[in-house]
Amino acid sequence: MLDVIDLFREPGTRDELGVAAIRDAFAELLFPGTSTIMTRARYYLIVPWIYQRLEQKGVSSADVERRARRLALELVTAIGRSSDKEGNIGGRAGEQLKRLPSSVYWNGLSVWGIRWFRGSQDAYHRALDGWHVAMKRQAARKDERDCEHDDPVLPNWNPSIPRPPGSFPAECTLELEREEAQFLVEQILVHCPGTLLAHLAENDLGNGGAEFAWFHPAVTSFSSAVREQLAHARNFSELMHGAAILYNLILAEQTAGKVAQEDLRESFDGWRSNLRSRSAAFGSWGRDQFWQMACGTFVRVTPRTQEFVNGWWDLSLKNGSPPSADSAKARDLVGVREFQVKGTNARINNPRMLQTWRGASGLGQIEFRWTISASILDELQTARMDQPC
Repeated sequence: MLDVIDLFREPGTRDELGVAAIRDAFAELLFPGTSTIMTRARYYLIVPWIYQRLEQKGVSSADVERRARRLALELVTAIGRSSDKEGNIGGRAGEQLKRLPSSVYWNGLSVWGIRWFRGSQDAYHRALDGWHVAMKRQAARKDERDCEHDDPVLPNWNPSIPRPPGSFPAECTLELEREEAQFLVEQILVHCPGTLLAHLAENDLGNGGAEFAWFHPAVTSFSSAVREQLAHARNFSELMHGAAILYNLILAEQTAGKVAQEDLRESFDGWRSNLRSRSAAFGSWGRDQFWQMACGTFVRVTPRTQEFVNGWWDLSLKNGSPPSADSAKARDLVGVREFQVKGTNARINNPRMLQTWRGASGLGQIEFRWTISASILDELQTARMDQPC
C-alpha cells in the first residue's frame, strides 16, 4: 500500500489509465529485483547486515521488528554523518519514517539470491523463534552419527554476503566497496541470467548516458531476446504516452488551464510526429507477440486493460495517421478507461475530483525502472573499476 501511495505522489509515474501491470511485466523482464522506490545499491547489503546481526544476538520473533526498526533508524543517523549519504532512506523523515529499507528491498533481495528465506518480511519475523530452536538443535547434533539423515536448517541469508565493516553499525556509508559490488554483480549473473540488467552489470556498461534503455549506446551488444523485449517495451511506452498526454489535456480544459492546454497540445503534436517518424517500426509490431510477452510473467493483465490498450493501438496506428487532440473517439476511450480504473474517483467530468489535479499527472513516459536500474549499474561499475583490489 505504501508503494502505491508513493506512486501517487510522483506526477510522472502515476498510473492514471491502469497500464501498470504491463509496465511492471516488462520492467521485471529487463531489470528484475529492482523497484522505482529504491535509492542505492548498498542497501542490498545493509538490510541483511541488520538482520544477520539480530540473528546472532538471538533476538526473538516478538522483538525482532522493533529491534530492526531501531537499528535502521540508527543507521539513518550514521549514514547522515558519512561522506556519501545521497539516497539515505529516512534522511528527512527521521523517527517518522514509515517504510524502512528492509521493506523497500525485501523482494529484490530474494530475486537476487541474497535472501534465502522464502516468504514475506512478517513471515520471516514470525519464523525466527523456530529457526533459532532448529539451529540450536542442529548444532547440538552435529557430532551424532544419525545427523546426516536430518534435513539441514538453512540460513536465512546467503552465506557469501560480504561481512560488514568493523565499524558497522556505528558508522555507515552508502558507497560500495569493490568486494561488495563484485558480490552483487555475481548474484545478478547467477539469478537473473539473460536479462538486460545482467548484461550491463557483467560488462560494466553503466547507463551510457541514455534517457531510456533502448537508447543505450551498446544496444547492438544486447542479445536478440533482450533487443526484442526492448523493442516491445519502447513501442508500448511511446504509444501509450499519447493517451497520458491527452488525459492531462482534457483535465487542463476542464479546469480552464490555458497555459497547460497550450503546452499539452504541443506535446501531443510531438507525440503524433514521433509515431509517424517510426511508422516502419510500429507497422511491423506484432500484437500477438507483444501480448505473449506481457502476459507471460507473474503479472496479471486484465481483459479490460488489454481491451483499452488494443483500442488505443488501433486508433493510433491502424488508420494511417494518429488521432488529433480533438478526436472524439480518442477522448471517449481515455474517459471510459479512467472511469473503469477509478470509478467515482475519476477526474474527467467530475468537478469534485478535478480539484485534486495539479497540472500534470501520469505524464511521464514509461521507462520500466530504467532510472533506478541505471543508477545502481553506475554504482556497481564505479566500485568495480575505480577501487584497487
